[in-house]
Amino acid sequence: MEPLMTHNSFTAFSTDSGIVIEEKKKGAMKMMLVILGIAVLMVVFSFALALVGGTIGRPIAPIFFWGGILVFVIAIIALILRTAINTDPKISFDTDSNTVNVRGKIIPFSDIEQISPQLQTVMGRTMVVAMMIIKGKKKSIFSTAIVVTDPSVIKELIAALDQIIQDSKNRKDTEA
Repeated sequence: MEPLMTHNSFTAFSTDSGIVIEEKKKGAMKMMLVILGIAVLMVVFSFALALVGGTIGRPIAPIFFWGGILVFVIAIIALILRTAINTDPKISFDTDSNTVNVRGKIIPFSDIEQISPQLQTVMGRTMVVAMMIIKGKKKSIFSTAIVVTDPSVIKELIAALDQIIQDSKNRKDTEA
C-alpha cells in the first residue's frame, strides 16, 4: 500500500485493487469531550447564577444545573456507545470486485451515480463532505466532515474516487 494522502482525520492509500482510506477516530472523541466541557460549564454557570443572579437568575439557575447534568449524562452514554460499537474505520474502493466498502456496508459501483464534494466555508476554513449519490440519495463517505484551509487536495481525492466509479461504468458499457 502506497500512501496517497494524509490528513488529521484520515489516511488514503493507493493499492493494486483501488484506494483504501483509513479514518482516524480523533474527531468523534474530541467532539464528545467538547460536549462534556459544555455540560460542566453549564453546571458551573448555574452555581454562579444562583449566587449573584438576583430575582431573575435564581429561578433560572436550576434549569442550567439540571440541563448541564442531562447533557453530561447523554454525552457519557454516547461516549460509551461510541466505543462499544466498534465500526471498521476503513473505506475501500475495490476495482477488482467493483464495490465500495464503507464502514462494513458493501455498495456496488453500479449503484453509485456520482461522488462529489460539498463545501462550506466556516470561519476562514472550509468544511468538506464527500457525498455518494446512490439511487438519488446522498450518503456521506466519511463519518465526519473534513475541515481544511485549502480544499483543493481533498477535492482531487474525491475526484479520483469518482473517476474510479466512472471508469468502472465505462468499462462495463464497452464490454456489453
